[in-house]
Amino acid sequence: MKGGVGETSYAENSFIQLNLIRMTKPIWVEAITKLINYYSTFPTTLAMADLDYQVLLNDLPAGNDFNPVFRSLAGFQEKLKKELGSGSGPCFFSGVPGSFYHRLFPSKSLHFVHSSTSLHWLSQVYYYYLSNIC
Repeated sequence: MKGGVGETSYAENSFIQLNLIRMTKPIWVEAITKLINYYSTFPTTLAMADLDYQVLLNDLPAGNDFNPVFRSLAGFQEKLKKELGSGSGPCFFSGVPGSFYHRLFPSKSLHFVHSSTSLHWLSQVYYYYLSNIC
């Protein structure tokens, strides 16, 4: 990814990724809704937490520049506040460099993960999954 906001920047060349996210949104919204509905039948499984939430952005560190994304966050958070109203909690953003072939986050620290465009980059199938193919 080329940093900045020029003609060759990621922001100007990510139309396919944007469309993929838009196309798959109904699928992951339905999955989250089903998960919440299922676990809400068990009173001790889900508890009401504070309304803060966190977005963790991941990409390879070599040549990738999160600066344009981070510069756009103030405007995004203002827009989010207008759309959701004062009842929504703050949103915290972090950039996490590294390959998804290795652990990126602490164990049991993620509640929902969405990876929109990673499968096409895989260079190998994990051994565990080879033994579980139907």
